Amino acid sequence: VAALRRDVFLKVASLSYAGDPRVGVAEDPQKLAKLVGAEGAQTRWDAWYAPALDGLSARGLVELSTEGRVSVDLSEAARREFARLLPRRVLPNGVSSSSAPPSGAEVLAGVAGIVRPAATTQSAKGVWTAGLTKGVAYAARKLRKARVLPF
Repeated sequence: VAALRRDVFLKVASLSYAGDPRVGVAEDPQKLAKLVGAEGAQTRWDAWYAPALDGLSARGLVELSTEGRVSVDLSEAARREFARLLPRRVLPNGVSSSSAPPSGAEVLAGVAGIVRPAATTQSAKGVWTAGLTKGVAYAARKLRKARVLPF
């Protein structure tokens, strides 16, 4: 499967929000596009992730083109190797090097299970720190920005 580097970076950024209760409710629907597509962002993302992509390329798991495309090997052997590189707490219980590699949905659920508690706690702390009145006003602004509230 081939994709542009920008699309790969969008997917990476989306992992940061997997399980976040604010996503789809109070976050700007264009947030990820703005994070990855802002002026100069591509250069920063390339700098941050070039070592990881180069390492995956050296292992034969991805192929990088000079035109900014990333081709990913999705064979079972490659998916098994990708899973081996992930932190254990992201993987479903019972996944081992000899079992079938986890699906993308299973890995996403593992990431969401890590993000959700922290994001929920952060949301609650924000309301607590700001105070109820300011917290509700802030939430209303976020909901308007996300176009959930009509006013």
